[in-house]
Amino acid sequence: MIQVCWLFAVPPFAGVDEFDHTYRAAAVARGEWWAKPSDATRGTGALVSTPRDIVEAAHDECERLPYTKAAECRPSSDADMVRMPSGAGRYNPIFYFLVGTAALPFNGVTAHYVMRAADLVLCWLVVMTAFWVASRARDRWQRGWLLLGGVLAMTPVALFSTAMVAPNGLEIACGLAFWVAVLDLLRRDDSEALPSIVLAAYAVTGSMLLLLRSLGPLWALLIVLVSLVATRPPRARLRRVIWGSAPAATATAVLALSGLASVAWTRTQGSLTIGSEDVDPIGRLELLALVLKANIVWVFQAIAAFPTRVNLAPMPVYVAGLGLLFALLILMRRGANPHVRRATWVAVWLSILVPSVITYRTYADYSIAWQGRYTLPFAIGIVLLAASTMASARRRIRPDAAFIGLMLFVLMQTLGLSTMMARERRLSPGVADGAWVLVPVWIVTLLVAIGSAVLWATAAGQVPAYREITEERPREPQGADT
Repeated sequence: MIQVCWLFAVPPFAGVDEFDHTYRAAAVARGEWWAKPSDATRGTGALVSTPRDIVEAAHDECERLPYTKAAECRPSSDADMVRMPSGAGRYNPIFYFLVGTAALPFNGVTAHYVMRAADLVLCWLVVMTAFWVASRARDRWQRGWLLLGGVLAMTPVALFSTAMVAPNGLEIACGLAFWVAVLDLLRRDDSEALPSIVLAAYAVTGSMLLLLRSLGPLWALLIVLVSLVATRPPRARLRRVIWGSAPAATATAVLALSGLASVAWTRTQGSLTIGSEDVDPIGRLELLALVLKANIVWVFQAIAAFPTRVNLAPMPVYVAGLGLLFALLILMRRGANPHVRRATWVAVWLSILVPSVITYRTYADYSIAWQGRYTLPFAIGIVLLAASTMASARRRIRPDAAFIGLMLFVLMQTLGLSTMMARERRLSPGVADGAWVLVPVWIVTLLVAIGSAVLWATAAGQVPAYREITEERPREPQGADT
């Protein structure tokens, strides 16, 4: 319900580079899996063949963006199929084939909405896979806290991304599912067989994470390494997960081949080439200070920034999101498992260091091209690991704390969305030309509030509740003869 609300809350083609991804999806669905890399747009991308009706439908929103040129938004000819520059032209075609094929029977803005819906369904299936694997944990403490951690990991920008035509939303969903599956497999007792269905989820979501975007192999590797720090499995258990059975060996082979294919595509297509910008040279200390300031913006963007990265939400959204995260991290300090606690802080520092190092080393070419949502496939593991620490400490949840958490979670999910919708109703050309399916803001906000409340309450209800335990004193014996 929340994802469907997001699908209609954002004007068509108004998401982050949605027109680029829509062009690419339409081209791949029609057989153009490979496009020759070129300086097609903003120093990167490729020229792709896409239907003219889609380009015309995207025209007004495309030209409204501050970084686009006319050639990116207007059909290059009067033919039914036109050659258009796409910033996504070098990306792996797997995602674009899946969403583009679903929209083949449709035209114009309808095709774009169908692509959004296809991405929504794919992301929903993967997120439900993550929750399903978490619900299979034999320890009720792990089961409850992992479900609650998974819900908390779905920040507004993560849910927004799962309803837009772009691979980042599916990448975030796969990161969540891969985290849960890896932790589940590494925690299994040596006496029990590894469930084939969990191995299948581990292989499928892991291979999708590897293939969807160029940084997928890095995130998958870091997820595995941090999970090893958290679980400290004996060598026998590790061998069992890697090749201890036919399903395990198959899963390992699928992941290995997917990783190799992803690296090969990135190296041959130049998928990591973002496009050079005219950047004024600055000193190292000044650049370091700039990167440190950018980390604050990235944290905000990882919670809420839509439809583009410069459109931040009202401050209460971040207060609510950071309040929930910090409360979990503070309570985690009293957790019983030092390995999980250590792994959580390792994940925190890696979530800061990776984008900081990449930005520091590439600033001269790309300026600050990083966005907070790029880190989410890995960074959501912070919440999952902190929740696992709470589970290992057998921490119960107080009814008043659960209620406060519910209020903060609903506020975080609704305020940014309603504010964004009200702003876009004033600015989007989709209102005037009828391209945007207009649903009243109050209805969307109400549905998201209900969905968020049900989501949080259901997950929190799986965590063992706090109850005051009192022991009756034994009665004093009565009577002289006693």
